[in-house]
Amino acid sequence: KAKYNSIKEKELFEVYRGRKAYKAIIEEILREKPKVWKGFGNFQIQEAFPIEYQRWFRKVPFRLFSTKTKEVEKLKKEAEKTCDVKVTWLPKEVYMPIVWVVFGNNVLIIIYEPDLILLRIKSEKVVKTYSSQFDYLWKKYDQ
Repeated sequence: KAKYNSIKEKELFEVYRGRKAYKAIIEEILREKPKVWKGFGNFQIQEAFPIEYQRWFRKVPFRLFSTKTKEVEKLKKEAEKTCDVKVTWLPKEVYMPIVWVVFGNNVLIIIYEPDLILLRIKSEKVVKTYSSQFDYLWKKYDQ
């Protein structure tokens, strides 16, 4: 048992499909009390889970690089009513049908359409890589 407990957490790469699996993963990560949700996307999570989104991000700051459109601006304003949301706008040429985020000790790559697919990577190295890139760009481009 001591030998088992002494083994460091192994890297985890998992693929999930569907709303139930997605919700279960987000709930699991929230139990770890992540400090922030940060990544690239266009508020797809808010569109896919409008009720859950408000609960999930009531206590977790939401930082996002997004493409500025009227629809996304509307989603941002709606999110700001219940969540701590900050967005740095990217040029319209940046196409983002696939989302990636760092959430707690996880990197999530999310495809919302045509089917909901979530790739979860739980790896200290991968999290540090994505997080440092996000943080660098956020400092450089946040206005």
